[in-house]
Formats: sequence, C-alpha cells, structure tokens
Amino acid sequence: MSFQEDGIASDSFISRTFDSQQQFLLHSFTFCVRFKFFGLHEITGLVWLFKNLSATSNHENNFQIELSLSRLRVSIGGTRKYFFLREELRALTWHHLCSTYNDDNRTATIVLDGSIQQSEVVDAAPVSGRILKIGAVDKNKNFYGHVTQANFWRSVLTLEEMAAIWSCDDDREGDAVAWSGSWEMNGSVSRKEITKTQLCSQVLSEQIFIFEPMTAKAAASLCRWLAATLPLPRNMTDLHKLADEISTRTNETAVHCESMWVDLTDKGQEGAWRNYFSQKQVENITWKRGQPDGDVIQNCGAIVMDDVTGFRDRDCRTTGCAVCEISTLPVWTLKGVCEISENDKKFVAKQPAAGEVVFIGYADNTIQYLNGSWLWRDLSSNETIATLLKGTFGKNWPMGRKKWLLNQPLCGKSAEDEITFLLSPCVKDEYTCDDASCVPLSKRCNLKPDCVDGSDETECEIVEFPPSYRADIPPQALGSGKGLPVTLHIVIESASVDTTDMLLHLNFNLSMSWIDKRLSYLNLNREMRQNMIPDEIKHKLWAPLVDFTNTKGNHITKVDIEASMMGCAMKLTMMSASSKLLSFDERNSRVEYVGNPQLIEYSIEDVGLTFNNNLNDFAELYVEGFILMNIYIPSLCLLVISYLTLYFKPAIFQVRVLGSLTTLLVMATLFTQASSSLPKTSYFKMVDVWLLSSILIIFTIIVFHTIIDRSMESDPVIPLSPPKEQISTIKLPSNSVRPLDENQTTEPPNSWTPSDHTVGPDHIEVAEFNVHKKIPVEEFAVSAHERTLSQALILSARVIILVVLVIFNLIYWSFVLWGN
Repeated sequence: MSFQEDGIASDSFISRTFDSQQQFLLHSFTFCVRFKFFGLHEITGLVWLFKNLSATSNHENNFQIELSLSRLRVSIGGTRKYFFLREELRALTWHHLCSTYNDDNRTATIVLDGSIQQSEVVDAAPVSGRILKIGAVDKNKNFYGHVTQANFWRSVLTLEEMAAIWSCDDDREGDAVAWSGSWEMNGSVSRKEITKTQLCSQVLSEQIFIFEPMTAKAAASLCRWLAATLPLPRNMTDLHKLADEISTRTNETAVHCESMWVDLTDKGQEGAWRNYFSQKQVENITWKRGQPDGDVIQNCGAIVMDDVTGFRDRDCRTTGCAVCEISTLPVWTLKGVCEISENDKKFVAKQPAAGEVVFIGYADNTIQYLNGSWLWRDLSSNETIATLLKGTFGKNWPMGRKKWLLNQPLCGKSAEDEITFLLSPCVKDEYTCDDASCVPLSKRCNLKPDCVDGSDETECEIVEFPPSYRADIPPQALGSGKGLPVTLHIVIESASVDTTDMLLHLNFNLSMSWIDKRLSYLNLNREMRQNMIPDEIKHKLWAPLVDFTNTKGNHITKVDIEASMMGCAMKLTMMSASSKLLSFDERNSRVEYVGNPQLIEYSIEDVGLTFNNNLNDFAELYVEGFILMNIYIPSLCLLVISYLTLYFKPAIFQVRVLGSLTTLLVMATLFTQASSSLPKTSYFKMVDVWLLSSILIIFTIIVFHTIIDRSMESDPVIPLSPPKEQISTIKLPSNSVRPLDENQTTEPPNSWTPSDHTVGPDHIEVAEFNVHKKIPVEEFAVSAHERTLSQALILSARVIILVVLVIFNLIYWSFVLWGN
C-alpha cells in the first residue's frame, strides 16, 4: 500500500474491522510490518488498534506504534513505553519491524531488520479492539510512504523466525490478522504490486545518478560530493546492464550520453590503472580489443555507448557523462540550522530525471534547483527559507559547506543575511569536509590534511574562552564555593643523596591538573598528544603557581618554541647511531651544516639528505680513529706483552708473573676509563666485549704461569757433580808421588783444613783426593725424545694462547665489519 504519493498531508489509512462476536483479543502476540517512508514527522503514526469504533485517542486496552527517527513509542494494553533504536531509521529504505509481548514474563520486545533493539518489562492488560488502522489518525501524524506484510500472530515468534521473514526466506502470514485479508482504504491510499526482489533489495535505478557531459575530474568530484563513485563494471554482463540503464533513463531527456566515465585512471603511473580517489589498483579490467592505446596522453577510462565491447582510454580533458553509483543511499543532514526539529534537517537525494537532483526532506521541505538557483523550500507553506549563493562555476551544488542567503528570519538572523549551512552525508563518527566528502572524525585536526581540500585542518582551536574570562582569577570548584582542587602527578626520574652537604638531588616531572568550568574545549582528539595547547593559548589560561619552600635553588630548563631538543634512540652495539625514520619531500628538501665538522668522536662529511620513505633502516658513517687510537691499539699491545711473558726463562717466575700482572692491571684501568667515557647502555657494546675478553686472556696467561711453576717441582733432578766421598788423610814421604790409573781422576774436597797433627820433617800431611771413575753424562740427562712436564706445559701455553688470540680477532673483526 502506498500512502500520500502526492506529498499532500491528509488523514489516509487502511483498516480492518472486527465484529463483536469476533472481537480482537490477544494475551501474547507478535506484530510485524514492512514499511518504507518518504517523510517523517516528529511523531508519525503507523499502527493503531482501538477498542471502540468511535475511539480515536483512548489508549486503554489498545495497541499502537508511533515512529520517530531514533525511537519508537509503543502502547500495549494501556501502558506506553519508549523503545530506542540502535541506528536511526532511513528514508527510502525498506525496514521490517516486529513488536512482541510475552504475557508469561510480561516482556515487550522490539525487533528491527532481524535484530533485537530493546526489551522492557511491561505490566500490560490483554490487547483487544474492534478496529485496526495502519496509517494516520490525523494529518498531523500522517504516514508518508509504503507499507506491506502487516500481520498479527497469537503467539511470540522466535528471533530466528522474525529474521527469516525480514530476509524474505519465510512468507508466513499471521493467524490473527493476515496481510492477504480484506483491507479498507481511506484517503490518499493506492495499491501497488512490486516483486520480491524489489522488496528485499535495492534496485539499480535507485543507485544510479546520471549527469550531463563533463571532464573526468569534474565527474569524479561530483560523484564524491554525492557520496558516490564512478561505476566500474567487473564483467561484460554488468557492462551491458549499465549501458542499457543509461540509455533508458536518458531517453527523451536533455542529457545525451555518447560516452561515460568509469572509475579508472593511470595518471600517477603509466599502465598502473587505479580508482580515482581510493587509489586502489584494479586488476582484470574489461578492455576493448586493442585498448588501452593512448600512452601518456589518454589516462582516463571510459565507455563509448555505440560500441559497448569494453573500456577505452581517453583524454581526461574531453567530456563524457558523469554516472554516479551509490552503494548505500545516504541520509543527508543540513547542519548549522537551529529552531527546527531534527526531522526537518534530514534529507534523501533522488533523481526525478537525468541531470537533476532533488533533496527530499523527512518533513515538508526540499532542496531543489529552480530558476537557476538552489532553494531550500517549506512545502507545507510553499515558502522559500534560503537561497544558495551562486559560486564561480557550474550549478554550484549545495553539497558541503556553503553560504546561503536567508529569505526569512532564522537562527537569530534577519532576512537577506548570509549564513553558512553544511549539507552532509556523513554518519556519526565522521567529519564532513567542505566538499561534502567524509573522513573519520579521529583525523580531524591531526596535523595532517585528510580532506582533498584540506578543510579538516582549519579552525582547529582547542580552547574557547568566554567573554568574561580572566586569567588572574582562579575558577571555583564545580558545584561548590570551596577552593579549587588541584591534582599533582610527580614522576621522579633520578635521585641521589649527598650526606656531606645534607642534600637530596631529584630530577622529576611535575604535572598539575584542574577543572576550569569557564572554558569550552573543541576538536579534541583521542590521541592526547594531538590535544596540545599552543603556547599563545597557554599564556591566556589561569594556572596554579607552585613554590618549593625548602629547596636550595631551583634549576629549571625552559625551551621556547624556537629551540627544541630532539630525542634520538641510539643503538650503540656497534657504536653507530640509528635515526628516526621520517617521510620527506625529496624534491624541495635540503640540508645545510654551518657548525664545526670536527667532533670528538665523529666528523661531519658530505652533508646531504638521504631519503628512505619505505621505512627501511639505514646506517651512518662512524669515525673509528678515536676508538682505535685510545682503546684497541693500546689493549692489543698489552695482549702481546702478556703473551711474550710465556717466552721468558721458566726459572725466573717472579719476572714472568709480575709482567703479566702489570699488563692485567693496565688493561683493567683501560677498561674502566673506556667505560666512563663511552655512553652507558643496558647491553654489551662491541668495545666492552673486546676489553673484557682481553682481560680474560691475560688472566689465563697468569694461570698458565702458576701451573708451570708448580709442575717444575716434579721434574727429574740432574746432579751438577758426582757424589762426594769422605776425605781422608795419608802420610806420604815428602818426595814420593803416587801414580794414577788411566781411568781415575781427582776431585778436590769442598773444604779442607789441616789437622792439628804434628808434622815431622820427613813427612807432610796431605789431603787424599777421592778417586772416581769417569761416568757418562747421558746417564744423568733426560732422553731427547722425552720432555719434562714443565716443558710440555710451556709449549702448550704458547700454542693455546696464540690460537685463542688469532681466532678471537678473526671472529671479532669479522663481526664488526659485517655488522657495519
């Protein structure tokens, strides 16, 4: 059933009447109806069940549903409740509404489009009545739209059953009231037959807007302003279907389409075809044979109507029809309007003929193009509310943020005053750009333009001051005359205690928060760092003054807006710094260094910008001279000196050990000095590995010296002389000599003292030398093929330490060179 297609408000409805023998009486029930409205009052009547034939306003023991954009007002058995919807109702869209009441648990439930919206406990009497009306009781609450499939059941349907009816998978009718029964039509009501496909899904004609020929850029922009896109058929079937639709709708109209643009362009990169504004690359394009063939001259895709065999590439400066495809019909909201209801601000766009657009309001108003101007008109009074000021080009479409000229007083302004309105298709969490395109609200004032026109970064003031605001007067506490509470948050970064001077040194950050109810905050972002208040605004704010009374002076660092200290995350494993990655304009960016290029550990060379916008890491040149001369070369010399102590004579243990201990002491001192001069890190740097390994190697050499010295005690002893015999004395004549055998030798005693015997003239007392046989030295020496334990340890220590030094240096420097 279609109600009031002429747009004239009237008391139009359809009804069913029950006689007294068949009085309508329900304890538990389900009512479902499918509707599509063209306009909506603040309160619009949909369903009414009256107990008496003459009753029109008595709510006792009846049932009624009244519509609003975001809520329903439902009366069940004399009890009225508001049920709030999760999403607002949309004009020109089929909605399926069900209302259930379970008498067992006294629960009323609203289900919209197969989804539960709200359930409430309602202590209601049984629903009864004699007359059931669908439509308006009076013209002030008239329903303007289509209604079908209104059914009553004497039981509560399950959610699955109601969802099946909404999706057209179930065609069941009510057992109390069936839609296929007899209905009486009153007023401006007509019957229309539509297919099941039209009822359960949007048809192509409601998704296509057609406009006169224009350039490709203008066509793409116009579609974006209408919350639509240029079409892009995916196969030949869709292509022919679109071409037939265009031919049918432009027949006998002023719009003549020889060609039309599609959502394809390769302006950015030749041969890489993408969508105009989303810039998504398109694959498997249905090109005409031999196309594209325009090289860099023809960069836009089009369809030629007299040869629909595929897409062609054309010069973007030529003209073709703008065909805008809308996947979901948006609800347009006229923002910046006051003194009228929310329904008066809602519009839907329709195209009565090719080349035309009319914005039909939910209430009795429209925005349409008449006599060369866009007019906002009130149909109930047939008056013009405002006229769009003409722009510099074309029709100056009303979508977006535009200036209007008032034709009657509105919003505290007089007639002939200018006012700015915003006609927006955006939903709740979106921001409307000046050209009516939508971006997420979180991208508003995020220091990066996201709108094509950059309007999302304009008027980004965060704080709004009232005219009476004074920065020298503190605000009062909310809701009381007490002092304003100020919350402190202190983060202590470091602390040290000086017991000599009895001082406590602290580095801390002090944050204070308070509520100033005099201020209003605008354009706030979920990212707190994007809500920073500019310095020029900070100076205008009242702020508490904190004084530390028991401190020995305050050391405060204040950095103005012209000098900023940038933090850089240093990765010093290889003693090279990593830099924060950014994205810059390579063409216009430049760098100039005017300072001293010779630093302590670094030197500045070949100053320039190296761009890496792909977020890959890069490495900078590191100057090794400082580290080599002060750490690596001295420590290497100490290692060599310590190693050479293994070649000292084994008998001089003190010299060997003192030499190694001295190198160890110097190496430890070098390690301490290097650690104090290099940056402190929580991980080991390569220079730390070098110095620590060097200390361990020298320590190993000292251990070898100790083991070698102890092993010498167990070596076999080689006597320096044969065993000594007892010295005896004999008396010989002074002139006699005793000859020796060939194999005898003499050995003087180690000590000899003449005896106290008296020596006569004929005799002298002489020492008798011990006589030995000659013994070969080989009997006392070790065999040449056998080594003592100490000799083996010395040789092993020399080889092991040398091998360790060589392997360590190879691994270390290979890793250093490869890592850099």
